[in-house]
Amino acid sequence: MKDGQDAGIALLAIEAKIGELLPKDARSILGRKTTLIPAKDKAGIRGLPDGIDFRQAHHARAIASHPREVEEVIREAEENEDIPTKTAVLNKIAYKRELGGMLRETEDKRAKGGQPYQKSTGITGEPVEPTLSELGLTKRESSEALSIGISPPINVSTTSS
Repeated sequence: MKDGQDAGIALLAIEAKIGELLPKDARSILGRKTTLIPAKDKAGIRGLPDGIDFRQAHHARAIASHPREVEEVIREAEENEDIPTKTAVLNKIAYKRELGGMLRETEDKRAKGGQPYQKSTGITGEPVEPTLSELGLTKRESSEALSIGISPPINVSTTSS
């Protein structure tokens, strides 16, 4: 089991390094403002290294830009005697991003001036958003999820381990 865990950790380190080495955007390659790097531009010049498609590049960049989530997945895998995978990291990033969006919506709906919404005793009141303690979150987890919620979305349904 330890060899499998070591291999999983090594693969995550490789993915992170690939993400660090890839160009951040196509501006440096294509000379125009865009965040997407096409496989080839109109002149046939390849924007990504051979063997790496856009989806793989996107996932590698996500892993490289979220080292805290990588460490959490590794720690959880070791505690559960499991193998850390790229899919687990991407799912954790997506979960925290979704959680951050939900928390941001809750903060936007919160009453201003220090007065929180009162719980409704009648039928006509608006539903009250759950508190952090009701969601089982700490303030730190909430803050991390909010900071991650700003990143572009990752489509983890097409990931391959």
